[in-house]
Amino acid sequence: MPANNNKITAKTIQLTMAKFTIPGGINPQEKKTLSNNKAIKRLLPSNHIILPMIEKETPLDNILRVGSQIRKGQILRWPEIEITDDITHSSCNAKISSLNKFDLGHPSELLVDAIKIARVADEPSSISNDARDEASNEGIRLDKLDWTITSSQLLLERIHQAGIVGLGGAAFPTHIKLSTQSKKINTLIVNAMECEPYITCDDRMLREFSDKVLLGSLIAAKILGVDNIKFGIEDNKPEAAQALLASVNQCLSESIQQLAPKYLDNIPKLEIIVAKTKYPSGGEKQIIQLLTGKQVPKGELPSSIGIIVQNVATLYAINEAVSNGLAMLERLVTITGDLVEKPGNYWIEFGTPVSHIIETLNINIAEHASFIFGGPMMGQKLTNVEIPTKKSTNCIIFDTQNDSNENEQLPCIRCSE
Repeated sequence: MPANNNKITAKTIQLTMAKFTIPGGINPQEKKTLSNNKAIKRLLPSNHIILPMIEKETPLDNILRVGSQIRKGQILRWPEIEITDDITHSSCNAKISSLNKFDLGHPSELLVDAIKIARVADEPSSISNDARDEASNEGIRLDKLDWTITSSQLLLERIHQAGIVGLGGAAFPTHIKLSTQSKKINTLIVNAMECEPYITCDDRMLREFSDKVLLGSLIAAKILGVDNIKFGIEDNKPEAAQALLASVNQCLSESIQQLAPKYLDNIPKLEIIVAKTKYPSGGEKQIIQLLTGKQVPKGELPSSIGIIVQNVATLYAINEAVSNGLAMLERLVTITGDLVEKPGNYWIEFGTPVSHIIETLNINIAEHASFIFGGPMMGQKLTNVEIPTKKSTNCIIFDTQNDSNENEQLPCIRCSE
């Protein structure tokens, strides 16, 4: 390839250490080796799943009836693109068995309108190492797009249509976060910090799918029109950092060369920045300060200083939706804790009851009343094993410590922090 000032080559991309720091922070026990040294697997599908619905009437009411047949990938909830809510798809070929209120794990313990569907199609009957694109059952797919020649508006519509939300925890609709026409964005930060103890799904995703994450970041960068992409990762994930570095240094991986040879001349400047491990380096404002030295003004969003932050898993989902026509029907979830015989990271369909995960992985929780959705720092302690996974579920911890007094939640002391 001819030399170009914007060309990214193996000689120009290296891992660099973060030049800035954040005040405070702690270093809790990481507990990541429980799950980060095993290849990604796929969980045996549940016989039924439970998905959140919208309370008001929708154009889909004529198909949402008990007994109705629905297909994998079929839209069950479809808010308009400007509404801050996400599209919900059926995770499998199924029959609607109930439209009711269910416990979906809301902190208030209030029941929420949801749909329960029973699987009717034959599915894989055992846990396997197959990647997502090798799932056996066929469903409704979107058209594949060549993102290099597709307009930003059409790419945003595809992200909305695929039901993609931020998978770092907030679950805010991604198409809205990327719709920043009123502000000039110059930097996309890819958040691979994963600073919470126990959680390793982003680590494993980068080790095994760094090229797809990289593609997703380029798609997001095109939508935003940014000049810089900064990957931020903690130094306790060296394998993930090296996998990402290898993808970048192989001319952004063979798959990108095949997909977008002309776009390689217009690639934003790429950096992979390694920060010392410290919680909460993965917070949006914290990673911005670590990687750029800038602080987001009080009451403002990162876009006010020309920055957008996206999680690793979100960017993977963007590439799957655009390049492969796959709606977001599942996500990678860390299943971990000392009660889990086979801790690791599993592709799990949205709406899968925790009871199914417990049964499938032979998790012994008979003497322990609780488990945690999310990490031990920001996660939510729950006891109802019929609660389903959702788009924000990046980790489930089954640990004897969950029931100890050291994790007891005490009343707020109103310190204003």
